[in-house]
Amino acid sequence: MVADSDGLHILIAGAGDPYAVLDETNRQILLTIHDDLSLLDVAAVLGLAWDELDARLQVLRAASLVHATRLSPDVLVARAGDAAMVAADAAACAEELAELVTAAWPGLERAFRALDIGQKADLADAGLLLVGGRALDLDLLNAFARQNSLLPAPPLRPAPGRPDDRYYIWMIDGPRDWRGRYGGGLAPLPWTGWVLHSFGRLPTDAGTRAAQAARVEDILTTAGATGCTPCHLAEQHGLALLSPENALRWEAACLPVSERIVMEYERRRGMLQQLHRRVDRFGHSSLSELVCWHVHLTAGFVLDQLIAAGLVRATPDDLQLGVVSQPTGPGPFLQPPAQIN
Repeated sequence: MVADSDGLHILIAGAGDPYAVLDETNRQILLTIHDDLSLLDVAAVLGLAWDELDARLQVLRAASLVHATRLSPDVLVARAGDAAMVAADAAACAEELAELVTAAWPGLERAFRALDIGQKADLADAGLLLVGGRALDLDLLNAFARQNSLLPAPPLRPAPGRPDDRYYIWMIDGPRDWRGRYGGGLAPLPWTGWVLHSFGRLPTDAGTRAAQAARVEDILTTAGATGCTPCHLAEQHGLALLSPENALRWEAACLPVSERIVMEYERRRGMLQQLHRRVDRFGHSSLSELVCWHVHLTAGFVLDQLIAAGLVRATPDDLQLGVVSQPTGPGPFLQPPAQIN
């Protein structure tokens, strides 16, 4: 019952950090209990002493990754064959959605030229962040959350020292790309309502991951210096800058694209339900967890097509960052009611 392809890869959408507790053994535990094995069978398959297995399950339960009252993962787990099926369906969906985004491109370009950044760059150069990271990621997730049907805001997953974590999580048994090719993050800046937004291909090696983290840390260090302003930070590091007014304008330009994608997913609800029943035969996870993974995969495939068509200029190693105002907050997907492996 161990992983039957090239590894167990995890990704989350939302705010949280479960990676510290998800070492290889704990990932294997999630995989085996996904297959509905008993505790005795899990211990035998993984070669774990009873005390160690019990201790690890307590850690996973405390992190909201195993159900509190039954032996089942509180995450979406996909075996290699099932993951391949979902990836194929996402790729087919992306063919249609890429046409939708391409048809909307002239309008997006007009909106971009009306922004301050549009006076000195073109959309192709800023598209990885502003289209990939906004229209096909954050703004899209917010559109789903506003609809509050297929993909509402992420569930609460409290963990020790992190009581407010909220995220969807999926673990894929198979090639790393099947978890999703792209990802990003929002780091708070020292000015009210401003964040450092990063987006790009998820790094596949520790060196690239470390270099990207060091770049973000360098930017945040500059931001913390006395007298630094959002404009100064963007100029010093060559970053995109979206003022409050520009951020609202760009969000409004992306909204019709995001809402059309949500409508397309509603049209495909029946197919998504079938995929979910196939992937999670024992009903451990919610349909929304599967939808979030599918959306993430599909958006990445769409972005790949935009890059191939020359509408977005980016290389596999690119990580685009922007100093972005959020005048109305992060939006309903990340806003509490009341993020690369």
